[in-house]
Amino acid sequence: MNGTHKRRILLIEDNPGDSLLFRLALSDAGVDCEIAELNDGGAALEFVRTQGGPPPDLIVLDLNLPKASGKEILAAIRATPLFKPVPVVIWTSSNARSDRTHVESLGVTGYLVKPPQLSDLAPLGAAIRGILDDCAPGSRSYQAH
Repeated sequence: MNGTHKRRILLIEDNPGDSLLFRLALSDAGVDCEIAELNDGGAALEFVRTQGGPPPDLIVLDLNLPKASGKEILAAIRATPLFKPVPVVIWTSSNARSDRTHVESLGVTGYLVKPPQLSDLAPLGAAIRGILDDCAPGSRSYQAH
């Protein structure tokens, strides 16, 4: 991980249980980061449209949210210069091919399906760690904000 600052993740998730599972998965994987949360699509769209400070290092986005869908939020992220280079991982219960295809066309970094059992969380933490490492300053895939 980047030694100069603690990595920042924005989790956009409306289910408190899933938010807790996400935090547990990262903790179990040894991912040291700050996690900010937004719990509905309307708040996420407002944040993307009005945020003036530094963007997060990673956005983890559910597709099924109240007030605005994850697809709408992803489109807004990719249309906003400040957020456009930020990696976005979809974390959803949907395994529908049409959802994957749509978000891939919008430039999503990863697509992770929420596991049906708590014991299946380990890959989530490892995947998020890998994405943060790949997007760290000095890595091949890093894009400066």
